[in-house]
Amino acid sequence: MRKIRNDIILIISLVIITIGLFIWWGISRANKENLYVNIYNSSELLYSVPIDQDREIIVEGKISEVKIIIKDSNVWVSESGCPDHICISQGKMNKKEDTITCLPNLIYIKIGEEKVKES
Repeated sequence: MRKIRNDIILIISLVIITIGLFIWWGISRANKENLYVNIYNSSELLYSVPIDQDREIIVEGKISEVKIIIKDSNVWVSESGCPDHICISQGKMNKKEDTITCLPNLIYIKIGEEKVKES
């Protein structure tokens, strides 16, 4: 009798954990649908692209071009002519407030809400 009770507790626990994971996955996926990749040169906004829209963007920086990839709700720098390549080594970003910076090129990428260019 005790073994059956422990099995039931285990099964209920696994069901609760599974439901919790599905809820967490749904919330995190919904939040990514409203995120934008905002790309700046110095303080000037160049692009504001939905993070779920796959794109390849080449931006002219201070010393070289910077190739930015937006794919599968991730953003990263794939190529840069800067000497240290810290922007490339930062890897893929996909959460609100994540940033990628290429200081030598003065390029700044921030994930957040859509920004609108001022006219």
